[in-house]
Amino acid sequence: MKTKILSSAEGSVEDVSEGYSEESKEKYMVKSPIKKVGYFLVRVVVGIAIVLVVNLIFRGNFLSAITLDPASKVEKLAAGSKITKGFANDEFRIYYAETTDEIISYVFIKKLGIWLQEYPFDRYNKNISGISFGRNHAYYYGNFALNDEYDLVVDDRGNKIYPNITNLGSKKAAVYQIPLNSKDKISYCFVDSENVVNKEKLFLDGKVKFYKYVNGNTTEYCSTIGELKEEKGYLWTLIEKCIESTDESHEIPDGRVYKSGVPGDTIWKIYVSYNTGDFINLEPGRKGYDWTGSVSFNIELKGQHPGTIGMYWRDYTEFSLYDKISGESAVYNVVIPEELYKYFEEI
Repeated sequence: MKTKILSSAEGSVEDVSEGYSEESKEKYMVKSPIKKVGYFLVRVVVGIAIVLVVNLIFRGNFLSAITLDPASKVEKLAAGSKITKGFANDEFRIYYAETTDEIISYVFIKKLGIWLQEYPFDRYNKNISGISFGRNHAYYYGNFALNDEYDLVVDDRGNKIYPNITNLGSKKAAVYQIPLNSKDKISYCFVDSENVVNKEKLFLDGKVKFYKYVNGNTTEYCSTIGELKEEKGYLWTLIEKCIESTDESHEIPDGRVYKSGVPGDTIWKIYVSYNTGDFINLEPGRKGYDWTGSVSFNIELKGQHPGTIGMYWRDYTEFSLYDKISGESAVYNVVIPEELYKYFEEI
């Protein structure tokens, strides 16, 4: 007996099976390209992420600095501290963590679409001064930005930049957003608008030390310049007279070279030093640093180089820290007033 294949009004079983097979093939052919595109996009995204991370690492960043959520990272780093969010924009964020002893700034800058921790300084982070660079601005939040006495910075041409202030209750913290100049080195001086901190005050707060060493015995007299001018004005007048006698036309080429084998039974010296202000320098190549200007004099009345003065200047308004990291120094001959010798005889 022959077996017949059942059929229906719509068609045979064979027809239905054949139709289903064709439909499945069409669906598979449609889904397959979509899946391929999806897999391709995933690979592209992962590849871009890897390239970004590798790029950041080659630029000197560490994996530990990378984060998608700066606020959560600060909460972990500063657990137990009072945390306040400070100035922020689309490429910069700063958080302040207050402890009983100090205020710690945590700073993040966005690079290549990823947030990187740039402060505080540690073995993974070379940012010592507290300056971060965005696309078109530098952001300064270092030590001088925590000085309540400063209200603004002024550049070489007199242009003023006011900070973004965050009130922390006990004190105020500032962030200076400074436009970048890719061609020139620019120095910015911190200014107290009430003129409490000025050049005269910095000078009077400077230090003076009289040092006398004779036969193993040491005698020292120390004061500020202001105190010396007020209490022993004649001594300061003599020091000024000595400094003014400096013969800057004849610098001693080798400076002072002290011979260790020569006995120094008698040494008379006067040390004078004072600061000239606090500054930020921004230089081409996205480089920046903060610094304190200073001047010092070392007058040798008796010793291996009597009648000489050593001068030292730390002033990066004229040159770069990267060119002269130790500042400038020189040694000259001076005329020492007899009254200074008499004073040393008496002390």
